[in-house]
Amino acid sequence: MITLRILQKSATFLSALFIIIAGVLYYHNYNKQSAAGKDALQVEDYINAVNDMYILQLNVVGNKRLFQLTKRDSVLQQMYSDRTIFRSLAKELRNIWESADDSIVFADWMDINEQRFAQIDVHISWTRTLPNNEAISKINDDVVKTIYFTRKISLGYNAINTRLKEQAQKIRLLRAELASNNGIYLVGLIFVNLVLLLLSNWATSKAAALKSQQYMDQLSIQQLAIKERKFRGIFNSTLHFICFLDTEGVLKEVNETALQFAGLIQNDVVGKKFWDCYWWQMNTETKDKLKKAFETALGGETVTYEVAVWDKDKNEVTILFNLKPLTDDSGRILAVLSEGQPIQDIVDARKAIALKNLELEHFAATAAHDLKEPLRMISGFMTLMKKNYSYNLDEKANQYIDYAVDGAKRMDMLITDILEYTKLGSAGVQKQKIDTGKLLSEIILLFHPIMEEKKARVEWDHLPVIQGQLTAIRLLFNNLISNALKYQQEGLPPIVHINCTAFENEYRFSITDNGIGIPPEQAEKVFDMFKRLHGRGQYSGTGMGLATCKKIVELHGGKIWVRPSVQGTGSSFYFTIPK
Repeated sequence: MITLRILQKSATFLSALFIIIAGVLYYHNYNKQSAAGKDALQVEDYINAVNDMYILQLNVVGNKRLFQLTKRDSVLQQMYSDRTIFRSLAKELRNIWESADDSIVFADWMDINEQRFAQIDVHISWTRTLPNNEAISKINDDVVKTIYFTRKISLGYNAINTRLKEQAQKIRLLRAELASNNGIYLVGLIFVNLVLLLLSNWATSKAAALKSQQYMDQLSIQQLAIKERKFRGIFNSTLHFICFLDTEGVLKEVNETALQFAGLIQNDVVGKKFWDCYWWQMNTETKDKLKKAFETALGGETVTYEVAVWDKDKNEVTILFNLKPLTDDSGRILAVLSEGQPIQDIVDARKAIALKNLELEHFAATAAHDLKEPLRMISGFMTLMKKNYSYNLDEKANQYIDYAVDGAKRMDMLITDILEYTKLGSAGVQKQKIDTGKLLSEIILLFHPIMEEKKARVEWDHLPVIQGQLTAIRLLFNNLISNALKYQQEGLPPIVHINCTAFENEYRFSITDNGIGIPPEQAEKVFDMFKRLHGRGQYSGTGMGLATCKKIVELHGGKIWVRPSVQGTGSSFYFTIPK
């Protein structure tokens, strides 16, 4: 019994000694790990601070552009406030770098940002003091420097982020090493925890758990605050008008750009039905169209259209407007995003171009008429001369008269073709649905006399309905079929086959004939203006037909080409029209 008691006392003593040693070792390792954890959190804070600085400089640039549009002092105040915060963060981060190289990289990045700020101050001065057009011109002339600053700032930001992440990686490796060392003290930890469990009361344990949870909650709140700050910076500095609507059409949130455009504050619009807000009060048609677009968006579709809205002075300003449904993972619509982009300058330019094109069309038509008038006189008087005096003229003189009449007619045709070519696309491509099978039936009726004469056949399979400009597509088929019938092999009736293959994004048409064919070396040249592969004595024409076809196809966003062939084996023309 005495021996057993001695052994028990010895075991108790050894256990206590082991607990103390293990506890000391664990405590020492724990302190190191805690320090590494604090360092890791600190580096994460540095990374977040640099990210905030990058967002702030983007805000400064965005507010500069917004000031150019609105001339509002409140925009400048926000810009200067962002710059102050940027410099304050920079001051805090100047002394955190482990090496001189890292410090230099950060200093260089700060220097390029300050140069960008100085450039912005100059641009603001121009905007304040110069006429609008002159200020915009000078700012545009300064674009090379702007691009240089933007690129350098982006590269510097990436370099600093990389270096900070390398520091964070080193700390993570240290923590992993320390964590692995804890395995060595596993037995000691078990004993220590048992002792702590026996010696500590439940209140202390609960307090520690609560403190840990509070720390984690605080960390999550800080991270959310950083994300919110980044979102706000982008949300309010963009030049687009952005609103969030609930599924009832009530405006829940709106950015500063949209408010400043209309001279409003948050309380003027938040909580109201979107179509009852100031922007849409121009007329009932505008409001009704918005309501219908919102219903479409609630059905899961994104709606985009151009619409005129009111600015702060009740001027009509055209915006490119869209409504996009926002869904959860299951596809349920949670809200609708509204976005508008002012495009009044584009609309005005479009109108000016249309007016210029109309003037050019009138000029071209007048010029063509004036150019044709002398040709008609030449042709008419030469014809009368031959009719009334041919018996007094020898064969050579009559031949010269025929040359003159033929030349006048060809010049008349050439002027007509050039006029048609210049008209293409002048008013834009106003697309509509075209049943190409039905269109071909109409075109073939025009070729009926020549097809009867040549005993020609024109065949086609089922052809699709496409989107295109009717007059242009008609001219495209007309020219290609005309060439297929014209360039026939001697003694062989023309056979023309028209086919279409549907692909994912386009239709590919082919027009194949059994005519004389096109040599490979001429395959690219046939689409050039005034290009003729044969003399006028063999085949009539102006050399404008295929050039016109190429322009029509390209105006529709497609391509046209010819498959080269051996002489006498026919030719195949292909062109694509987007769906």
